[in-house]
Amino acid sequence: MRRQFFSVAVLASMFFTAVPVATAAGRDLRSVAPAGVDRSVFAEQPSGPVIATGRVLPNKGRSAGASMVAAEAWPTAAVLHNIKPGDHVVTPTIGWANVAPDGSYSLQLVTKRITSNLVDDSGRLNVNLVAWDSTTRGQ
Repeated sequence: MRRQFFSVAVLASMFFTAVPVATAAGRDLRSVAPAGVDRSVFAEQPSGPVIATGRVLPNKGRSAGASMVAAEAWPTAAVLHNIKPGDHVVTPTIGWANVAPDGSYSLQLVTKRITSNLVDDSGRLNVNLVAWDSTTRGQ
């Protein structure tokens, strides 16, 4: 069996900002994922390599509480170079993680969601991380 390893350039830091997310108390956080996060990814258990670990820092000293983190991949520089103004850029959701009560997370890939237009010649992915809870989101 051939193993593949990915190195990742993470371009976002994880800070919660006070951007409301439409939700009702007690709703499953997967159902209130921010725009851009493909909710179908939650049907797949991440089993690929860990691409990001960290801590979600809540706003205004609140406990991190129930939160989630998802990874959205950007196309390679070669693909982006050919995009023209007005073109639609697809940023598929390629992994997710639940956030522990202390705010820590370890995000793994859903490897079958990685396509050739997302991996550059050196094996790197360009990833944007998004975190959210029932009332806020951050990138």
